[in-house]
This record gives sequence, C-alpha cells and structure tokens, in this order.
Amino acid sequence: MALQAGQLRNRGIVKCPPTQLDSRGQRSGEWEKVCTVWFGIDPTGGGETTVARQQQGTSNYVLVCHYSPRIQRGQRIYTRDSVLEISYVENVGMANRELRIIASEVT
Repeated sequence: MALQAGQLRNRGIVKCPPTQLDSRGQRSGEWEKVCTVWFGIDPTGGGETTVARQQQGTSNYVLVCHYSPRIQRGQRIYTRDSVLEISYVENVGMANRELRIIASEVT
C-alpha cells in the first residue's frame, strides 16, 4: 500500500507505555501521548488465539502514515473505534517520508 493523496482518512493518537513502576516493579499509570497521526489502514486478516483457555479472535492491519521518528514498536494507536498495538514499523525506502506499520487490535 503506497502513500496516496486522500488515503490518510483515519486519525489516531499514538501513546507509549507508562514508565512508572509500582511497589512490585510492574509498570503502572496511564499510557502517555506521543503524537497525533493521520493514517490509511488495510486489514490483512485475522486468526484465533487462546487466552485463559478461551478462544479469542485477532485482527491484523497494515497502516501507512507520514514519517515520524517518534512512532516505535510497542506503542499503541488509539482510534475512535479501537486500540491497535504496533508490532513493526518500517521506514519505507529509508527515505524518511512514509511509515508502514503492522498492528493488531487489542481486545
């Protein structure tokens, strides 16, 4: 999916995990806003995973957006309808113009 005019119709807020630790050493607190991004999204399929002995559906997506060095793996994109966990970020052509992001829906 190449970056094209009019394709970036979805808006989301990119957030990074909390950096504070609780008394047990676990991360706690709110996810912190990194930036707001306009992106195009294309579903790539889904599957099923087993969590606590129950089957849950998963949805995977490819997103494209303008380049930003602040968007990284492990962050989340919060949209109007869903939360997407970023698993891969590619600087397309190493040109610092476009990012291709692989993400899955957080359930």
